[in-house]
Order: sequence, then structure tokens, then C-alpha cells
Amino acid sequence: MGFCAVLYAVGGIVFLVASDELLGGLNRLALAFGMSAAPLGDRFWLSLAGSMMMTIAACAWLVFRDPRANRAACLPIAVSKLVSSAAGVTFFFLEGRVFAYGVIALTDFPLFVATLWLYRRGAAPP
Repeated sequence: MGFCAVLYAVGGIVFLVASDELLGGLNRLALAFGMSAAPLGDRFWLSLAGSMMMTIAACAWLVFRDPRANRAACLPIAVSKLVSSAAGVTFFFLEGRVFAYGVIALTDFPLFVATLWLYRRGAAPP
């Protein structure tokens, strides 16, 4: 799983900083194999974002079912919300104050704080 953790982390960084380049490279390969290219920013990223949301939903469900035993499942949620908040703020300023990017930060940062609070609360003795 250590290898997978590194692989997913590198993939996440590439998705954040070189998403168009990655999809552009995949599109060049598709065309070279006689296949159709995906539109930039289309369902490719929606598929990845949807899987991430389902993963953190599963983590939240585990914590809900048994907060003390499964409190570590809060950590992937916290990482997800922190990264999306940071990306939202970054893209908000880099892309000319796009409202939707600001909304990401305004919603996900409070969720990050709340998740950390729940994580810490789960460590307290009953």
C-alpha cells in the first residue's frame, strides 16, 4: 500500500498542476491509435472527482458508524478538504477571481476544520 500511496499522491499533484497537459497527452495517444480525443475539462475530471467524493463519503460513514474505532478515516477527508480549499483559493486568484473557485474554498475549508475537530474529539476518552 505504500507504493499505492506514493502513486496516488503523485497522480493527485499531476491532476492539480498539469491537468490540461495530462489530458492533452492522453488525447495525442488516442489520436495516434485512431481513437477519439476527450474534450478538455469534460467527463474525464468529473469521473475522478466523483470517485474521490464517494471515497470520502465512505470514510465519513465509517466514522459515523464507530467514531472511536474508525477515527483515522477522518484523515483522508481532512486531506481532501484541505487540498480542495487550497486549490480553490489558488485558482481563484490565478484565473481572475472566478466565483466558482472561491466557492470551493468557502465550503471546503470549514469542512476541513470541522473534520479535524471531529478527529480530535474522537481521541477524547468517553
